[in-house]
Amino acid sequence: MKRADLLKSEGYWIAKIQTDLYRELISFMEKTNRNSSQLAEYLGCSKSYVSQLLNGNFDHKISKLVELSLAIGKVPILDYKDISGYILENDKTFSSVLSSSTPDAGGAIRGVVNFEEMTKGELMLSDINPVEPEQKK
Repeated sequence: MKRADLLKSEGYWIAKIQTDLYRELISFMEKTNRNSSQLAEYLGCSKSYVSQLLNGNFDHKISKLVELSLAIGKVPILDYKDISGYILENDKTFSSVLSSSTPDAGGAIRGVVNFEEMTKGELMLSDINPVEPEQKK
């Protein structure tokens, strides 16, 4: 699958929004020294629901996304861009990431996900190998 086709797929954008929400929740938990049980209590939801959020196993209504965002002191900003321009811009960024990434011991490039799974809408946050910041020498 070509990258341009990936960026046109519904599964890619759902996974991106899920990943963005995951990162915000983790950041909120770290800043407020909360664990997942405490986050569930704070949000007024079940522990299993927080587990779903943190595992990327959810597909929210827009109203729920807004509710969760506001609860952690964030505003969700949705921006619409022309797909052709976005693909060109994204290809430049993606090429830059690949040229600066190195394979890990298993041969996978860290920070890159399995795009075939993403396009099927089957991507789980556990499938993503986050890029860790470089340590100072």
